[in-house]
Amino acid sequence: MKVVKPVYIWWVTVLATSTGMFWAYYHGIITKIWQDDVTMITSLLAILFVITMSLIGYISYTKNFKSKIVDACWFLSEQMLALGMLGTVIGFIYLLTSGITNATVADPASLAALLANMSVGLGIALYTNATGILSSLITKALLYAVTYDDEE
Repeated sequence: MKVVKPVYIWWVTVLATSTGMFWAYYHGIITKIWQDDVTMITSLLAILFVITMSLIGYISYTKNFKSKIVDACWFLSEQMLALGMLGTVIGFIYLLTSGITNATVADPASLAALLANMSVGLGIALYTNATGILSSLITKALLYAVTYDDEE
């Protein structure tokens, strides 16, 4: 049975991820996330994702599957998931403290401002959560595929 080289698996994953990012940017999803996330956690997640993908590329090219870099990549993928959850908590805190006490039912302008602030908090929560989960899933699946040892 012919085994697919780890560097090819990594390269196909990078191409598929880049294609997905292009289409997300083309449809305005990335711009919306960039504008709505006031915490900039999604930007930090993107940076960690690029670093981890680069390290996985290095691992697959050198075929050094037992190095500490592999452990660092697993750690970074867990931190991406944790940052996504932290963004969810921050988003819900922002949502709940967005001026609920200042809103009155009789004033439509204050209700509109309240709903706008609440939607920002919900956007932070959902965007950071989705970005953290997606980046963690991709890096963990790629790490498993690249470091899988078929010699049992």
